[in-house]
Amino acid sequence: MTDAILGVLIGGLLTGSGTWLAMWLQHKKWKAEQKIRILESKRQRLEDLSSDTLSALSKGMKGNSYSSDMMSNIQIIFPRHVSDKFDEFMKKKDKSELELKHGYYGIALEIKRALADIDKEIEDLLK
Repeated sequence: MTDAILGVLIGGLLTGSGTWLAMWLQHKKWKAEQKIRILESKRQRLEDLSSDTLSALSKGMKGNSYSSDMMSNIQIIFPRHVSDKFDEFMKKKDKSELELKHGYYGIALEIKRALADIDKEIEDLLK
């Protein structure tokens, strides 16, 4: 009789483990989908903000007057490497027209790199 009970227990465990494994795999897939959704939303926000920020940056460079909104977006919302590049540009005292162009290009490059980094994260999650 103990062999029968042991057989029933082992059979029940094997049957139940398939269900738990399927639930675990489904949960793992759901978490990956949620991460992708969040990253896509973050990317869209940054992409929308980047065009406004670059436009405001260009205007600020022309008049040497930078909007607080643009600067706070760079410092808070964009990744660290973007704000570091902006800070590096702002520390320069006398900026020639060539330095303004290089500064704009460097900041724009870092903003695009931030978008590419999010694309890479999404791509890695899809593998």
